[in-house]
Amino acid sequence: MKKIEFYIVGSFLFTIFLYLSYSQPGSEKPIELKYADSLVGTRGDSSNIREFEGHVKFIQGNVTVYSDKATQFLTENRAELTGNVRVLQEDMVLKAPKIDWNGNTGLAFAYGGVEITDKNQKITAERGNYSTNTYIADFQDNVIASDDSVTINANRIQYNRHTRNSYAYGNVRVEDDSTLIFTDYGEYSRTTRESYAYSHVLVAGKYNSTYLSGDTVFNIPEKRYTVAKGNPVLNQIDTIRKSKKIITLGDSMHLNEQDSIWFEYDTLSVTCRLMEQFRDGDGVFLFKDSVRIVRNKLTAVAQNATFHKKSGEIILQGTPVVWQDSTQLHADSIVIFMPDNKLRALHSFGNALAATREDSLDVNRINQIIGNEIEIKFDRDTIQAIFSYGNAKSLYYMQNKDGEDGASRAACDTIFVEFVLGEAENIRWLGGIQGNMYPEQIIIDPKEYYLPNFRWMKDKPKLVISTNFLRYQNMLNGNKDDVIIKKNEP
Repeated sequence: MKKIEFYIVGSFLFTIFLYLSYSQPGSEKPIELKYADSLVGTRGDSSNIREFEGHVKFIQGNVTVYSDKATQFLTENRAELTGNVRVLQEDMVLKAPKIDWNGNTGLAFAYGGVEITDKNQKITAERGNYSTNTYIADFQDNVIASDDSVTINANRIQYNRHTRNSYAYGNVRVEDDSTLIFTDYGEYSRTTRESYAYSHVLVAGKYNSTYLSGDTVFNIPEKRYTVAKGNPVLNQIDTIRKSKKIITLGDSMHLNEQDSIWFEYDTLSVTCRLMEQFRDGDGVFLFKDSVRIVRNKLTAVAQNATFHKKSGEIILQGTPVVWQDSTQLHADSIVIFMPDNKLRALHSFGNALAATREDSLDVNRINQIIGNEIEIKFDRDTIQAIFSYGNAKSLYYMQNKDGEDGASRAACDTIFVEFVLGEAENIRWLGGIQGNMYPEQIIIDPKEYYLPNFRWMKDKPKLVISTNFLRYQNMLNGNKDDVIIKKNEP
């Protein structure tokens, strides 16, 4: 059949209802042209392809579409739209330079940069599609979804307008006013503001140095509650500025004095099986099952722990053990006092034992104090004093300039040990004192003199830096090459 071409001009031409598709069995509503400046041509068998230019407008059901140009395939009930394309459905507006519209499926395929707005929700991407039947948008490549409180970046985002839920895939980054979340896959509800992150999850505070990671992290803002599962790790990394004077001999035998400045990183790590955070009040973290805590010289293990972030108190329960330098503290429960992130005291309750291994050739010579309660005071991470209250007992292996010098055991109501430069200097026994001295020549096995309920744990936990933190390190630092977990000193 000979191709027929014609050009008709006039804004009045399509002001009446004109059907541009055939109603076929099983098809959706036909595309109905409402307006165009001109019909520039028809082609194909039976002229089933028509081309329009200028202020093109068509509708299908509750959907209205605008574009500069349109090519309509009547038998297929679809259209190719180019130039300032807009798709409107209720409160939703979809914009793109080019859209392929399928009237049978209600799918709009957008290319060359796409944007969708739905009330205060906005999504942009390189390409994507939107279903007018299911109300689901599926955008890919450099996708950014944002509303008045949250921005999500990902390789792909699906958004359901009915449920108001977003599903993000690949290199996901979620940001609100105080938090950054990185993950492989995430879900976010605009209705409840709840978010769910799965696989390689890292939650970073924007205005502090706290990082929470795990295989799965849920955040429920209404309850101000966050939970992390699957190998969770809490890291807190603070920078400490240090300096010292360096004196050098310059020209003409003059002494030059200058400051040497470097930075150290004070890092806290907490690992367990399950972490929960409650942001009401002073902010509480619950660490459950197999807790391990490491911060500089302080390390601890327990079954469970509660961390009150504002006051700096960490409560350990379930056979807890705390190490500080060469001293171990055991009890039924232990409270660590760290206001302003500085270790001030350890307070232990029930069957308390403080054990210290001094520098000695005999590793079994371990000084010990027990009591109903034991309190240890610190200054700049160094032990200043130990107090034992109630049924207090002590074992102390003595030394002189020539070496080992016997042992002393005592029992009383209260024991006070004063330390100087981290070494025990003075010991005081108060109330109902009983004691024995054992000369060195009779001590064959130091363990024979150990106090009742003596415990000693050999393996201290080690600092754990979240692999998720290391994975997202460049993103957190603007893609710089800085290594965060290190110490630099000239």
